[in-house]
Amino acid sequence: MPASEQEQQQRDNDGVLFVNIYKKQGNQPDYRGTATVAGQVYKVSGWVKTPKDDSKKNFLSLSFTPQQDQQAADPSLAPPEFQATPCDEAAMPPSESGVQDDLPF
Repeated sequence: MPASEQEQQQRDNDGVLFVNIYKKQGNQPDYRGTATVAGQVYKVSGWVKTPKDDSKKNFLSLSFTPQQDQQAADPSLAPPEFQATPCDEAAMPPSESGVQDDLPF
């Protein structure tokens, strides 16, 4: 495996954050990156926060979002509630007009 691919590939339960040099507004994350958890790649966003009670102890608030392009490439990676299931035509209600439609589409 070439060195560039090896550097970009993450191990499971591993991630990386970089300073968001494209930040233009206060609500945009201070840090952006990716993490791999249980084989699923997530986009990670991080905001530097200051607690209301002690301004000297900043912390990092994180948000994880599943990487969409990976799920589009392999739908089985989507959570079970979003995976397509075969349709049982017998369980479908009859059409409102009562006419059986034999169109192929």
